[in-house]
Amino acid sequence: KLMCPICLAADSLIDTPAGPMPVTALRIGSPVWTATAAGDRLPGVIIRLGSIAFPAGREAIHLVLSDGRSLTVSAGHPLPAGGEIGALRGGDLLDGAEVSGTDRIQLPPGSTYDLLPSGPTGWYWANGIRLASTLQGP
Repeated sequence: KLMCPICLAADSLIDTPAGPMPVTALRIGSPVWTATAAGDRLPGVIIRLGSIAFPAGREAIHLVLSDGRSLTVSAGHPLPAGGEIGALRGGDLLDGAEVSGTDRIQLPPGSTYDLLPSGPTGWYWANGIRLASTLQGP
């Protein structure tokens, strides 16, 4: 089982009130969309950011949903309803769509990223897919 301290691929786009922004361009205090426990969007700001370098060949999941959304993320990344990305299978529901693919891929050398928004849940959207954070509050 892969564990990820910091999980998103560098090309991930984070949903913000100003539109999708590259995770690599965000800073502490940057505005982002977060969510209530019911899943409703509300504005928040980033209260923690993290990134970690990894060696060539690090495995990740290329997650594809039936509505066309996709994301490259570590298998251990947490989901809002509990569980991890790596446990998803074709036909499972995630953020209002069915999972249509969970291919294991190798990331090119570089870093992975995560963030923690303010708000009640710590949830945010990466490439339009609602996720939980691996990071803890301050």
